Amino acid sequence: LISATPIVVRIPERNYDLYEIPQEFRKKRYVYWRPELGGKAFMGFIKQLEDNLLKKYKEFYKKEIKVDRIFEAFRFIKPVANHVVINGQERIIIGSIWEFWFSYLHKKRKKLLDFGIDTGFGERNSLGFGFINPKIEKDKY
Repeated sequence: LISATPIVVRIPERNYDLYEIPQEFRKKRYVYWRPELGGKAFMGFIKQLEDNLLKKYKEFYKKEIKVDRIFEAFRFIKPVANHVVINGQERIIIGSIWEFWFSYLHKKRKKLLDFGIDTGFGERNSLGFGFINPKIEKDKY
């Protein structure tokens, strides 16, 4: 899978210590994930990405789906800053472009990822963020 639009994940203020967010990046309410936040923050990015997808699935289908680990292998491509207008005010939203690989897609993981392709990964999907496309690998021979 590959991001067609930036994936947005906000780390809430209550998790700053848990993910060791450096003091210079801490803001009131939340901070957008970006690589400069460090290794622990990356684990927060993946956890919140998974939790968000599970939450959307539960809200839509009115039932939970149990998947131990959704994301297996990933590659950060680049950060992206977008200017959007929300309630008449211009805001900067920080997102990132990713590529995801999977060695094996069991039935539940595939169902959840298909749902994510339909609804978006991360936050702010209604603003056009988090759209994902399957990446078709061409035969090299």
